[in-house]
Amino acid sequence: KFSGRGRNCYVIGVNRMLRAMRFSTKNYALKSETLDRLYETRLAAACLEHGMNKTYFLTSLAENDINLNRETLSNLAIYEPRTFQSLVQFVKERSEEVGLQSRVLGSVHGTESRGILDEVKKHRWSTKSRTDEVD
Repeated sequence: KFSGRGRNCYVIGVNRMLRAMRFSTKNYALKSETLDRLYETRLAAACLEHGMNKTYFLTSLAENDINLNRETLSNLAIYEPRTFQSLVQFVKERSEEVGLQSRVLGSVHGTESRGILDEVKKHRWSTKSRTDEVD
């Protein structure tokens, strides 16, 4: 970063610094969008793996005052799978109590079928196309 004439010549150094600041500002927004898409995809995959609709899962957690954001939930799904499974089990039991069993997809016992992978791929592309329209 501090090599060449930019480290000795003030004008060249200032221009390099301003250029770097422009890129960092632009890439900050892109980084947050990319991470949001990553969290959504991971959460959708984890919910489908446990036989749960992602939207219903998030709604049910919010209704039961479990305030975890998408980043935390996706990290739980990756690094603490038993904790995530207990959250899914809680939502399933709660849906049985309320009587909304139609939104729960059923039980998938730790196997990933072709359908789940296709759903995750479809979700990823639909999310990607929505962010492309904004640009």
